[in-house]
Amino acid sequence: MLGRRKFASRIALSPAPLHQLVEKYVQSTTLVIPRHVPRIAADSPDDVVIGTALAANADLIVTGDHGLLSVSQYHNIRIVSVAEALQLTTSD
Repeated sequence: MLGRRKFASRIALSPAPLHQLVEKYVQSTTLVIPRHVPRIAADSPDDVVIGTALAANADLIVTGDHGLLSVSQYHNIRIVSVAEALQLTTSD
Protein backbone atom coordinates (compact mmCIF):
# COMPACT_ATOMS: atom_id res chain seq x y z
CA MET A 1 0.00 0.00 0.00
CA LEU A 2 2.70 2.50 0.95
CA GLY A 3 4.49 1.69 -2.28
CA ARG A 4 1.74 3.39 -4.24
CA ARG A 5 2.81 6.45 -6.16
CA LYS A 6 0.18 8.65 -4.51
CA PHE A 7 1.89 8.22 -1.11
CA ALA A 8 5.46 8.82 -2.31
CA SER A 9 5.39 12.62 -2.00
CA ARG A 10 3.90 12.50 1.48
CA ILE A 11 6.37 9.90 2.70
CA ALA A 12 9.23 11.92 1.20
CA LEU A 13 8.29 14.86 3.45
CA SER A 14 9.18 12.88 6.55
CA PRO A 15 12.74 13.00 7.82
CA ALA A 16 12.22 9.46 9.17
CA PRO A 17 12.86 6.45 6.94
CA LEU A 18 9.84 4.44 5.85
CA HIS A 19 10.51 1.55 8.25
CA GLN A 20 10.40 3.99 11.21
CA LEU A 21 7.13 5.49 9.98
CA VAL A 22 5.63 2.01 9.76
CA GLU A 23 6.97 1.09 13.20
CA LYS A 24 5.41 4.20 14.78
CA TYR A 25 2.13 3.44 13.03
CA VAL A 26 2.12 -0.15 14.29
CA GLN A 27 2.78 1.03 17.85
CA SER A 28 -0.27 3.32 17.72
CA THR A 29 -2.71 0.72 16.40
CA THR A 30 -4.88 -1.96 17.93
CA LEU A 31 -5.64 -5.14 16.04
CA VAL A 32 -9.33 -5.97 15.79
CA ILE A 33 -11.15 -8.75 13.99
CA PRO A 34 -14.01 -7.37 11.92
CA ARG A 35 -17.46 -8.39 13.02
CA HIS A 36 -19.76 -9.92 10.48
CA VAL A 37 -22.37 -7.47 9.30
CA PRO A 38 -25.20 -8.10 6.87
CA ARG A 39 -24.84 -6.70 3.36
CA ILE A 40 -25.07 -2.95 3.94
CA ALA A 41 -22.98 -1.16 1.34
CA ALA A 42 -23.22 -1.47 -2.40
CA ASP A 43 -19.60 -2.64 -2.50
CA SER A 44 -19.07 -5.69 -0.26
CA PRO A 45 -15.51 -4.73 0.83
CA ASP A 46 -17.10 -1.65 2.42
CA ASP A 47 -19.01 -4.01 4.71
CA VAL A 48 -15.66 -5.18 6.08
CA VAL A 49 -14.77 -1.56 6.88
CA ILE A 50 -18.05 -1.21 8.76
CA GLY A 51 -17.50 -4.52 10.56
CA THR A 52 -14.01 -3.41 11.57
CA ALA A 53 -15.32 -0.11 12.94
CA LEU A 54 -18.00 -2.01 14.84
CA ALA A 55 -15.41 -4.36 16.38
CA ALA A 56 -13.27 -1.37 17.37
CA ASN A 57 -16.20 0.46 18.96
CA ALA A 58 -15.50 3.38 16.65
CA ASP A 59 -17.57 6.53 16.68
CA LEU A 60 -16.72 7.53 13.12
CA ILE A 61 -15.57 6.11 9.84
CA VAL A 62 -13.78 8.85 7.91
CA THR A 63 -13.65 8.16 4.20
CA GLY A 64 -13.68 9.60 0.73
CA ASP A 65 -15.42 6.52 -0.66
CA HIS A 66 -18.76 7.65 -2.07
CA GLY A 67 -20.37 4.24 -1.70
CA LEU A 68 -19.45 4.06 1.96
CA LEU A 69 -20.51 7.68 2.53
CA SER A 70 -23.94 6.82 1.10
CA VAL A 71 -24.51 4.44 4.04
CA SER A 72 -24.07 7.48 6.38
CA GLN A 73 -24.52 5.52 9.62
CA TYR A 74 -24.54 1.97 10.95
CA HIS A 75 -25.63 1.42 14.52
CA ASN A 76 -23.93 4.28 16.40
CA ILE A 77 -21.11 4.70 13.87
CA ARG A 78 -21.37 7.77 11.67
CA ILE A 79 -19.74 7.58 8.25
CA VAL A 80 -18.40 10.98 7.28
CA SER A 81 -16.10 12.76 4.86
CA VAL A 82 -12.79 14.26 5.96
CA ALA A 83 -14.35 17.74 5.91
CA GLU A 84 -17.22 16.59 8.15
CA ALA A 85 -14.78 14.89 10.54
CA LEU A 86 -12.73 18.06 10.81
CA GLN A 87 -15.87 20.05 11.60
CA LEU A 88 -16.88 17.54 14.27
CA THR A 89 -13.47 17.44 15.91
CA THR A 90 -12.85 21.19 15.89
CA SER A 91 -16.31 22.28 16.99
CA ASP A 92 -15.84 21.13 20.61
